[in-house]
Amino acid sequence: MLRKSGLVFLLAALLAMTVSLVTAHEDGEVVADGLNSPRHISFGPDGTLYVTEAGMGGDQTGADIFGSEVQIGNTSQVTVVSPDGEQSVLAGDFLSMSYFGGYLGAVKAIATEDSLWVLVGNGPVEIPEGAIVSSLIQYDLATLEQTQIIDLGAFEAANNPDGDTQTIVSNPSDFDVAPDGTIYIVDASGNDVLTWTEADGLALFASYPITEAGLSAVPSAVDVADDGTVYIGFLGGFPFQREGGTARIEQYSPDGELTSTFTGVNLVTDVVYNDADELLYAVELADGFGDQGYLPQTGRVISIAADGTITVIAEGLNFPYALGIDSDGHFLVAINSTAGEAGAGQVIGVEADDSEETPENPEATESAG
Repeated sequence: MLRKSGLVFLLAALLAMTVSLVTAHEDGEVVADGLNSPRHISFGPDGTLYVTEAGMGGDQTGADIFGSEVQIGNTSQVTVVSPDGEQSVLAGDFLSMSYFGGYLGAVKAIATEDSLWVLVGNGPVEIPEGAIVSSLIQYDLATLEQTQIIDLGAFEAANNPDGDTQTIVSNPSDFDVAPDGTIYIVDASGNDVLTWTEADGLALFASYPITEAGLSAVPSAVDVADDGTVYIGFLGGFPFQREGGTARIEQYSPDGELTSTFTGVNLVTDVVYNDADELLYAVELADGFGDQGYLPQTGRVISIAADGTITVIAEGLNFPYALGIDSDGHFLVAINSTAGEAGAGQVIGVEADDSEETPENPEATESAG
């Protein structure tokens, strides 16, 4: 059996199709372009925008655990856009690999006051000797010298929190740094969320074992609010249906208690809690899955109120992946994240339209423990 739906997330979920690409939201501007498989975006303390690109594989040929050929190369990188709009590559040469027509590589970069943290993924692929995969890498922000590597793959191999013994695979998809310095890491293929601190190292925060039917909701995204509340987004499982599907967003207290669950979402790839307006935002990669894969130009950015009310911020986006909100409250979205054409990825601005509230009003369900 294919390793849990968590494996499907960054593998089958990253199917690439040749489609008519969205060049910009009609109300927004292109902030960064020429990107290869853009994943998460974030803002540094000085307002610099960090965009992580999974890359386009490479010329080296390898194989996955099923014997299929994959292309591997060091084409994954972190691109930055300065506050004055200048785009450049900050760090490169991260391992990128093709899989299911899409690409895996680095997934997110976060700059703190003195460090740059970069999360790199993996997948069921034979990895070249010496390559860094399934790890959170810390760099000195000033010099970009590597200071430590947090090995998520080793944690999965040693602990296997979800209990699936058929295939042990780690493929992290997102992370966030809490106000107290604790780092929360989503391992999509491990079907768990981990925490890391300098004092305690890696520890399990939450795990999502697959069901007897082989299904899992697949954790995909995480964000931590200023008060320490943790939000975890879920991709859902095949056939990726909005109604009655397994996609959701869970809210946890800082001590790990599940307090609320938000439904009515689908294929969530990013969650952001905006303390300024006290709203939770989410990115939906697509509205569903068709004969040729995920449905193009059906992605959305939504907001979710505390009572579960969903409001559409932007829709009709082509495979949006991540959301960033700058210090002035402007929304930026990474789009064309799974497009097969080199340089097709972009980061664009979007504007909220208060008239686009959805007719559904799914309520948040309070959890007892």
